[in-house]
Amino acid sequence: MAFYNDKVLFLYDKKYRHCALPQGKVKSGERSRETALRELAEETGYCDAQVIRKIKQYQYHYQLDGQIIYKQIRVFLVKLLSLKKKAKELEEHEFYTNKFFSFNEVEEKAKYEVDKQMVRMVKKYLKKR
Repeated sequence: MAFYNDKVLFLYDKKYRHCALPQGKVKSGERSRETALRELAEETGYCDAQVIRKIKQYQYHYQLDGQIIYKQIRVFLVKLLSLKKKAKELEEHEFYTNKFFSFNEVEEKAKYEVDKQMVRMVKKYLKKR
């Protein structure tokens, strides 16, 4: 989950009309923190960022074409150091636009309850800093 000043960066999926966090698969030899920064840059274009800390790790599964797909998610708190951008590297199934929201707005707009929980966790963490 990336933030800049007092705003949270979410991806708005134009195809499915909901907000989600940037995410992706770990490449061979890549550490989870490196994956978080790479996926952020690929999906949003923002490349001037710093991982603050790991927030949460969880798993879920879903069914696709008769097969069960298992996903393991590691969520990191990432601070955008600037709004410096490069070209996005979206895959053909991705239809994202960047959206900055206040913490209250993003909690309302996030599709998944786990994303809403993480927004609340980050909000509390940043208030303590």
